[in-house]
Amino acid sequence: MKNKKTLIEFPCNKRDQIIKAAEHLFLNNGFSTTSMEIISHEAKVSKATLYNYFDSKEMLFAHVIKNRCETFASLLSENLKEDRSLKENLIFIGKSFLNKILDKDSINLFRIIVSESKHFPELSQAFFNNGVMKGTEVIANFLMEKGKVLNISDYNKAAEFFLTTLIGHLHLKATLGVLDNNSNIIADDFIIEKIELFLRCYE
Repeated sequence: MKNKKTLIEFPCNKRDQIIKAAEHLFLNNGFSTTSMEIISHEAKVSKATLYNYFDSKEMLFAHVIKNRCETFASLLSENLKEDRSLKENLIFIGKSFLNKILDKDSINLFRIIVSESKHFPELSQAFFNNGVMKGTEVIANFLMEKGKVLNISDYNKAAEFFLTTLIGHLHLKATLGVLDNNSNIIADDFIIEKIELFLRCYE
């Protein structure tokens, strides 16, 4: 069954316009079945214009990943509050991360990357660099700036531990489609329990 046509509200910048159209197509139709010709039609630009911005579909897909990750990282950083305690900000970060990585589009994107990784390993590398490493960097920088009261010698390792403690098996379950959608997995109590465990490890 074909997906229903969705009206896309394009940004003014042509490059961003192409990325937004490509993201919509990749998420709805997958990577392999989405051609540059289809993307140019969806973005309402010529193929020449499309190739002027992006040399290949792989490069465009990598920019879709980068754009999503950078947008999330910026929003996250902008919403960290000076008047919150360290614990309150970590709870905010934790809830934001879980909401992001477990949403439908993020899971679909991750499944595409895994399915195409054998033939296009550069897609996996783009996701790791712009997603996993970017998220770790944001948390490491926050801990470096605001976590002076903690006993941390390596902020990158602490950030990795934070994400591992927080996420557990949730992302794997969501990717496999076995996560109970009826359970409130990102309830405050769940997040607080994980944050308190992290803080105890670095007292």
